[in-house]
Amino acid sequence: MRHLSTDVDGHAVAAEIDLLEGDTRPPVVFLPGVLTTPKIGALLRAAVPDRSWIGVSLPGHHPGRFGPAGPPSITHESFASPVERILAEIIGDRPVVATGWSLGGFSALALAVHHPKRVVAVASLAGIVRGGVRGITGAIARVARIPVMRHGVRMGLGLAKSMPRLHAFVAKACTAKTSPTIPSGMLAELHAAYRRHDPRSTTAVMASVPDLNITASLRGINVPVWIAAGEHDPIVPVSESRRIAAAIPRATLKIYQKAGHMFFCEWPGVERDFAVWLDAATD
Repeated sequence: MRHLSTDVDGHAVAAEIDLLEGDTRPPVVFLPGVLTTPKIGALLRAAVPDRSWIGVSLPGHHPGRFGPAGPPSITHESFASPVERILAEIIGDRPVVATGWSLGGFSALALAVHHPKRVVAVASLAGIVRGGVRGITGAIARVARIPVMRHGVRMGLGLAKSMPRLHAFVAKACTAKTSPTIPSGMLAELHAAYRRHDPRSTTAVMASVPDLNITASLRGINVPVWIAAGEHDPIVPVSESRRIAAAIPRATLKIYQKAGHMFFCEWPGVERDFAVWLDAATD
């Protein structure tokens, strides 16, 4: 595994790269959710050890960062263009399978919309295409976009860096009521990664979420798309996942029963299902 950081319009975008010798198939590009890092895709990575893999950070998220001028104006293109720029540096014009979770699912679909020649398939796990997320994440995003409230959100996100229990509360609020508790070791790993983010940057990203919308472009995505969702996701309702799948011509939908937003601990069999879909989509 090697790491690369590149400048995109004054901001650093980072990637974790594992290109396997002799693997000529499209690499998987994994895009994480807000307040997390590419390492959250480890479950899927372990299911396809014979595949080349590239994890790319979200805008303003460690190990990437915004430049000295601070967060830019963030639009849906902000989630696609930096990914395209760093992929061009890593693999030239080689096509990829864009895979993402939550806001990373939005990034994966946005990459297919804005750079269709780059993408041969998309996997969106609990992903969105518009900003109407619900639950605790939606509440934080809506408050963050109010200028007079933004400082308070930054303080709260900063406070969670030194308070694992606060961070755990937010993480658990993303699970289904019927789901088992997130393992303590996993919570510790999530918090360790979270502590490395800059609250000013992540607040700016969250403030952009309510205004994101690529719904009108979905019918133009003409590659295999796997939409996966938790039946009781409090952040992205399963009805939204159904709507997304219905709007994309070559999409298939998999719903995980009694599950919430956290694919890596609530969705039994997701890694197996991803591996099977990936082989079929890139055969």
